[in-house]
Amino acid sequence: MNLEDLLEEGQNNPAGTSIILSFARHQDFDSFAVPTVAPATAAERNVIADPHTLKTGTEMYKLEMVMNENELTAEDVAEFIGTSKKLELNGIVSNISDSALGVLEEANNHNMVAFVHLADGKVIQLGDEHVPARISHNFQSGKNSDGKRGFPIKVMSYGRILRYDSAISYEPVA
Repeated sequence: MNLEDLLEEGQNNPAGTSIILSFARHQDFDSFAVPTVAPATAAERNVIADPHTLKTGTEMYKLEMVMNENELTAEDVAEFIGTSKKLELNGIVSNISDSALGVLEEANNHNMVAFVHLADGKVIQLGDEHVPARISHNFQSGKNSDGKRGFPIKVMSYGRILRYDSAISYEPVA
């Protein structure tokens, strides 16, 4: 890798996440794709370009979160030798339907792999083959005057910041 690999022309850099959170149970993955083993450039180091595969009869779930109420952060959580990141998404799912509650209860009880869709269309993966993500939720009714009713959620994992650059399908695997 060269210094030139790190230098990019100026580009639009919208902050925040989109309203989409995708996830599947860790046990439902048949295989996990990984970033390039010997990257030719710095840009390839943390990008998963090939698709993960799910087992037959399983599916990827999708929840919609409230616009401008979600934030993904990553911070170092170790000494200089062997550092990793704690990745954490805090957001709100406003759909308090029985199906949303059922999906969140299912997610709360399993190891997961989650995909946070950013405002610029890129996707960050939380959890991997070795260290899954966890999803937890609460409930808030909100006040009559503020309208913040729904499920505050937290998605947390440890590891590298991985960008998932393959298609995500929400169709059950046949």
